[in-house]
Amino acid sequence: MMKSDVTLVFACKEKRTYRFLCQDTKANQSQTIQYTAVISRDKKWKYSTPIYLVERSKQQIFPSVDHPLAEAIAMSSTLGQQLRLQISEQGEILQLINIKEIQAYWQTRLKIQLESQYEGGVIDTMINQLDEVVEEEARFVGKLQKDVFFNHLCGILPGTYQYQAQGQNYIKPKEDQQGIGYRYEIAVLENKGTRIKGIGEQAKERLAQVKELWQLEGDEELTYEGIIEGELNEQSEIVKLSSKEVYTYGSAIYRSTIIKLDLC
Repeated sequence: MMKSDVTLVFACKEKRTYRFLCQDTKANQSQTIQYTAVISRDKKWKYSTPIYLVERSKQQIFPSVDHPLAEAIAMSSTLGQQLRLQISEQGEILQLINIKEIQAYWQTRLKIQLESQYEGGVIDTMINQLDEVVEEEARFVGKLQKDVFFNHLCGILPGTYQYQAQGQNYIKPKEDQQGIGYRYEIAVLENKGTRIKGIGEQAKERLAQVKELWQLEGDEELTYEGIIEGELNEQSEIVKLSSKEVYTYGSAIYRSTIIKLDLC
């Protein structure tokens, strides 16, 4: 383990293909979403902050859900399949370059398809919400920054990690993941890459709010454990990254979420 502050950055020097998987299990009901994403850097762009082309394949959802709302949500995900983004080394999405093309696709094709194929108050609300997001670049960028895929691609790892001599681990002072605090171990690999592992805890006050939100009855305690494990190559590109969140109510796991991003 290194014993000085460490700064990790977002980078993608070459064209890379990642496999993304998200598995969410709640009260013994599980759903898995997976797809591939190709990330390539625009080498014609000469300015300091790079432009990246992100192409995501069609989502595969298991088990499949035969329901109009699920179909509509799957259709709406095509808005984010091809994106040209300016992303800083700090992992911040600064600009959506092809916003005009996305707006045109929404207004002339996707919105019309949704309105003609589906009906109902829930669908109408979804369409109105998408209208608001697509019409303003800042809102779209904000939604992408919170997207699970982009949060793992460029949001989780970048930052400065301060070494804590007393605990012989690292913390990110500005970290705020829904009231979750992580402590990390960081090591340099033989190939000059970096390995990082974080263990997260959630404050009891926050867990009490979650328990109320989920309407969990009884006096049993809701506990939380978060784990982040990642590996970067010598160019600071993600080789693999996984996160796991587990909520345990009493002696049984109530909800778990596993997310993986692996270089193909």
